[in-house]
Parts: sequence; structure tokens; C-alpha cells
Amino acid sequence: MTKIQAAIERYVEDRDSLSDDELAELIEAVAASPELLLELKSQLMIAEMLGQQLAVDRSDFRAQVDQRIRDYQRGEVELDQRAVELRALAQGQLQEAQLRLERRQWMRLWLGVAAMLLIAAGGYYAYLTAPQWRSIARVDRFSGELLLHRRGEKIPVRAAFRVYYGDRIETATAGAFEVVYADGVKVQVNGSTDIEFCYGESSLQKVLQIRRGDVAAQVTPQQKPLLVETDQAIARVLGTEFFLATDRDSTRLEVHQGKVELEQPKLLSSVIVGENELGMASASGVTVSPITWPGDQKDLTFVFQTARQARWARTSSGAIQSYNLQPAGSATWNSHFAMKLQDGSFTVPPEAVAGVVAATTASGALSIQATLTPAAESTAEIASIVTLFDEHHSLALAQRGSELLLRLQCRDHADELVIGSLQAGAPTHVAVSLSETEFSAYLNGQKSARGTFDLQWNNWRQARFRFGEVHDVNPAWPGSLEGVACYSRALEAEEIAQESQRYLDEVRSRPHIPQAELIAIWNRGSQMPRPSEYAPGDAALMVRGLDVVRVLRNELFDESIAPGGQVLAADWAVLNGLRQPIANAKTGQAVRVVLEPFNDNPQLWGHVCSDDFQSDADRARPRYFIVSVTPYVAGT
Repeated sequence: MTKIQAAIERYVEDRDSLSDDELAELIEAVAASPELLLELKSQLMIAEMLGQQLAVDRSDFRAQVDQRIRDYQRGEVELDQRAVELRALAQGQLQEAQLRLERRQWMRLWLGVAAMLLIAAGGYYAYLTAPQWRSIARVDRFSGELLLHRRGEKIPVRAAFRVYYGDRIETATAGAFEVVYADGVKVQVNGSTDIEFCYGESSLQKVLQIRRGDVAAQVTPQQKPLLVETDQAIARVLGTEFFLATDRDSTRLEVHQGKVELEQPKLLSSVIVGENELGMASASGVTVSPITWPGDQKDLTFVFQTARQARWARTSSGAIQSYNLQPAGSATWNSHFAMKLQDGSFTVPPEAVAGVVAATTASGALSIQATLTPAAESTAEIASIVTLFDEHHSLALAQRGSELLLRLQCRDHADELVIGSLQAGAPTHVAVSLSETEFSAYLNGQKSARGTFDLQWNNWRQARFRFGEVHDVNPAWPGSLEGVACYSRALEAEEIAQESQRYLDEVRSRPHIPQAELIAIWNRGSQMPRPSEYAPGDAALMVRGLDVVRVLRNELFDESIAPGGQVLAADWAVLNGLRQPIANAKTGQAVRVVLEPFNDNPQLWGHVCSDDFQSDADRARPRYFIVSVTPYVAGT
């Protein structure tokens, strides 16, 4: 909610609540903005006049409604002309009030008179054309399911729609949409995002309020800065391409073209974030630094670092486009927003894959780099990690036992090489570079395999790009994946070594999250979250009690983490619209669990969490997040 919107609400609720300066500022803003004028008129009408003008117990109620319908059918041109006349009359009254009145009481009186004049002369027009009834942009691209908050209602949305002032929209993990304004501004809203489209200081200004999640935008030159507001920051944009992500602790801004001012309003500090720079805002301040990964972006066709960093792909036409990964099974994000692929997968949208294959076909070369962290020392079967494929061809990274494999296949032949070995919990950088019929593979910056193979790129049709597998289809790979980049050129050994060092340094620099590993028994749980509480296809958590039997390792300072103690832990009850095992876990069942502090897992923040442990004692107890859980068998 903007400052002027807040002033309007306060004025409608209590005419004496504004100071002289605030009232003067409101008059100036209303006189300059037809949209704000209509909003004020609409709110005053609802508060003071609607019950009188449209009371059902009046004898001419039906006639009034019929007349308003006939008026509306006369066409928007006539209504717009009448609006111009009404605005001119009202603004004249406002200006006269400012000139003639010297005391605060008279200023309030004339503001009220001007607003009531608008109501009396055009009440029906205000109802039909108030800003919340007028679309400000259209949804051009749409995927997944959304929850639209409009005029106090929650509306599940499964098709394209128009966006109105005041609309608040929540996306599920798989949900995404692109908003296009009349002046060409494009805003890509990605998964797990909560965004509201608000009024600015004038009708020329666009304001986006983001409670959580991320957006990518292409902003054409603006007379008034486009504002992106979060809990920690305000980004002012006049014309640029940028990516912005936020949670309750920080806001991250990446600028790919142009410049953006990033302000931390509580500290009255700001920085200018330029091209290929990163701005960070938090309670402690605001900073700017260069974007360091990927290093050389020549012929770069696809990027996924983490879910809270810029992700984009080059389309078949060569344009840069933000995208949203499509989850399946139990795929989600870990605490650093890397892909967590245990019994699940993420799929790249077809238009993004088409661009990768088109560029590779044209150049005859492809390179892929990725950083993966296995959750298990070995797998019983071959489990795919990264797969680029169509009906007859594939390039895949997979784990078999503790071995990392490179698997290549085309219509009439296949090859499989061991690149190296994997260790549970150890981040590993892997890269594959292909040029014509030769390829090389690298592990942690060191060449580990080479050979010849022709993937026949000219014959690829409707390729797909997937990370992980859903267990019902193929063996699932347990682990996390991040730092994926594709190029339409063959990377040389020196560049791969630099990329490996750069990304692994980034991973190792992250703060350590303390854990505890326990043998425990399920105790009672909270109620299952209701579908009406979260967006369709989205995720929700629930808290359960765990009675501690044995502590295997413990980095947490909590006296209840001891044999005989009880801890309260949350896990996903619903993920990607699917009911998860915790919802069906039986009281008394023994399990082996790994716990982390709930507040150290920002991927959980903002999601519905059912927590029935609300006694005074329970509310004071810490909440944990279940990182992993498996059935426990005595003797193991």
C-alpha cells in the first residue's frame, strides 16, 4: 500500500486523522491523478452513500439498477467524457478550497464537498469505472495455477486474465505468469511468489509490492519510475532489465541492462546497481557488487543458479527470456534454494529448451556445467541427475552406486563413461564439453574423461531438459542440484577450471546450518492444512511432535533434544499439490530424522503451516524442519 493510498484510507475512516501537511499532500495527489480521484470517490460513496442510493427496501431500487445498466451500455466514450467533466468540476472545487481557506477545518469541508459533488453527480460511474474495476495490464503467458485476491475474494485461476489495480496474486511452485502493460513493460512473475499491483503517486507510475518470491522485468523508458517495494527495500526503475527476489530477511536485485536505484528506506541509504551488478538489501544495509557467475557469458544459452537468483534462457529467436521450472513429485528447494530432487524432478519449459538446441545445432557445439551434492553414498540403480533428450537422442549425467556417469545416446548407438566418484554431502562441480564429434568431461575442474560421439543435433525434435526423476517413472536421484549453465560453444579446460573454482567457493562460503540426527517416534500432529488456505497446486506445512529415543549427532543447543525429550518439527504436508508422507505418518512409528532450525530455512517462509501446538509452553518451544526422514528398523 502506497503512502497516498494509506492517507485515503485514513481520511475515509476519520476526517480528523490527517495533519495539515498530509491533507495538503492528499489534495495535490488527488488533483493530479484521475485514478486516485476515482478511488477516493468510490470509497466515500461506499462508506457514506451506497446504502442510501441503492437500498433494496426503496421502491425504485429495480429502476435504479436498470437505469445504471442502460447508462453503462451507452458506451465508454460517453462515460469517459462525463468523467472528464466531473473531474474538472471536482478539481476546480479542490483548487478553490486551497486558495480560499486558511484554516484546517475549512480545508476539510471543501475536500468533502468536492468529493460529495462527484458522488452525487456520477455515483453510478464511480461504481462502474473505479480503478479496481479497470484493467491496467494483461496476462500474456501463463502456466500452473494461481490464487487471485480481488475485492476481498480468493479466486483460483487456471487461465489467462486481466490485472486490475489492487489485485494481489499468489503463485504455486509451478505457477508463473507474464504481465504486459500497454507501454510495453513486461513483468515475469515466477513460482512461490506473492505480489500486489498498486497505485503510484500518479496515474503514470507503476508500483509492485512483493511479499515473497521473485520477478524478472523488461522495463521500457518511464516518465515516473516503476517502483518495486519489498519488506527491506524499494527499487526505482526508469528503463532496464532486472531480476528481483525477496524473502522476509533480504532483497536481491540483479541488473542485466541499464541501472536501478536500490534503497533501504529505514536506514535512508541507497545504491545504484548497474549492468551485470548485484544489489543486496537487508536490515543491516544495502550493498552492490559485480555478478561473478557465470564468468564469460559468450554463447550462454541457459542459466539456473538457484531459485533466488536470475534464471533465463535464450529462445529460438535469440531473445533472452526468464522462465519457471516445472516441478513434479516431491521436488522442492533446499535452504539455499538449490533444487532438492529426492523423489522428484524439475522440467525446463519447452520454449527454453528449443533455444538451447537451436543454438547448438547452428554451432555444432554444446557445453553444460552443474554443481551437485548427493544425499546418499550410493544408489542401487542408475539414477538420472541431468538429462537433455528427445525420442531418439540423449545426453545425461547419472549416478550408479558411487560413480558419476556420462551417458550419450542417439538412434543407432550409445556410450557410457565413468567421470568420477561421488561422496554424500560433498558439492561436486561437473562439466561436459562437446564439439562436433568429440567430447570431454571434467570433475571439480579436472579433465576426467574424453572420447568421440556424434549426437546428430540436426535430427533432434521436440527436445526436453529435465533435472532428477520421479520415482514412479525411473529411479529417483537423492540430492541437490544448482549452478546449471549451457553454452553453444565448447568450453576449454582453463575456463572450466575457473568456473568450478568460482562456484565451489560460493557454495563453501555459505553459512553452516546446524543439524541434529535422531531416532524418534511420531507423536500427535497438527490438522492437515485446508486447500482454501493455500494456492492450488502449491505447498503447505504441518507440525508434529517427535519423541526422542536416541541422538546420533547434535549441533543444536536445545535441552529437549535428548532421550526422553520431545521436539516439534514441521515438514511438507502438501507439495506441488500432492499429499506428503507426514500427513499419513502413524503415531508410534519409529523414524530416523535430520532436523534443522525452521528459521534457518527461508524456502519455508510465507507458506501455510498448520501448528496446533498453541499452549503457552508449546508456543515458547523452538520449531524445526525435517530435512530428511526414513523408517527406522531396530539394529540398523
